[in-house]
Amino acid sequence: MDNLAIAARHFDEDDVRLTLVDGGTVKGAELKLSKLLRVEAYDGIPNPDDLFPNMAEWLRGQLESKMIEP
Repeated sequence: MDNLAIAARHFDEDDVRLTLVDGGTVKGAELKLSKLLRVEAYDGIPNPDDLFPNMAEWLRGQLESKMIEP
């Protein structure tokens, strides 16, 4: 997850494009998956033992619901 986030932060919005099954496209700033997660934090720093399992659970849910594909 860290490596993906680090690599993706350098993408220029114009370089990111998804082609959908129906032929449509989603470009740069249009692409956003998000969910508010409640996690423990100490001095403003998220507790990784709480954060990463919550993120993994959310991502698994996205895969299971076919919102995203591997």
